[in-house]
Amino acid sequence: MYEGEERRRYKRIKTEVRVDVEKYEYTPMMLSTTGAASKDVSKGGLLIRLKRKLEPGSMILARFSLPHEKSELEIVARVVRCEESQDFYEIGIEFLDNTPEESDKISKYVETESGRFKKS
Repeated sequence: MYEGEERRRYKRIKTEVRVDVEKYEYTPMMLSTTGAASKDVSKGGLLIRLKRKLEPGSMILARFSLPHEKSELEIVARVVRCEESQDFYEIGIEFLDNTPEESDKISKYVETESGRFKKS
């Protein structure tokens, strides 16, 4: 799992879902749309893999569905880190405006899935 002292506020799990990412401007005007894949998810954000670099501090709109869910989440987020890794970038994003319902849905998914892995 993770080495060293865990400093994250929220539990996260490894999961891969398609994430559509759009740059989010103050207007709000959507600029380029890019498909990405998540590496992990938590109540507070996602770690995604993307072919292009996003600058830390950039505002984005992330659209994704959790596994086995039909409804799509659409959350404004901030890029907190971007690291080059082989043929893509690993980008950490922090959710900024998720609703209590969205937070609950993500939390329940993380708890359910992390419980499944502990039993194995």
